[in-house]
Amino acid sequence: MSAAQVCTTAIHVPSIGASTADVLHVCHGQDDEWYVEAAYYVPSTADAADASNYTTITLLAGAAGTAFTDTAMANTTIAFVAGTVRAFAFTGADTLREFGPTDSVEINKAETGTGGILHGAIVIRWVKRRV
Repeated sequence: MSAAQVCTTAIHVPSIGASTADVLHVCHGQDDEWYVEAAYYVPSTADAADASNYTTITLLAGAAGTAFTDTAMANTTIAFVAGTVRAFAFTGADTLREFGPTDSVEINKAETGTGGILHGAIVIRWVKRRV
């Protein structure tokens, strides 16, 4: 049995200040269909937990598409600690995590209250779909 083909994309998220919503896009850049197997946020700047003023990070299938991550990736009760990896939890149909060569993943930063800073990297691990 052959090993699965895997690729990883790491997206630098520049300092996006508090009270600033933002959207970034990324694709896997490979031929054929690839599946998002895992995704992580690695903060470079700490952001304390705050139940009233927090940042939520969501991954969506395509521009303004359907979310395929649980919106629990927020610092409501757990702070974003510099250098501490946080894994995204997936939700919804597995087909939402399948992407062709030119399909994009949207990284959405939303704010509640005044929100917080988002600065670090989003890392996505892709596995090639067998046809």
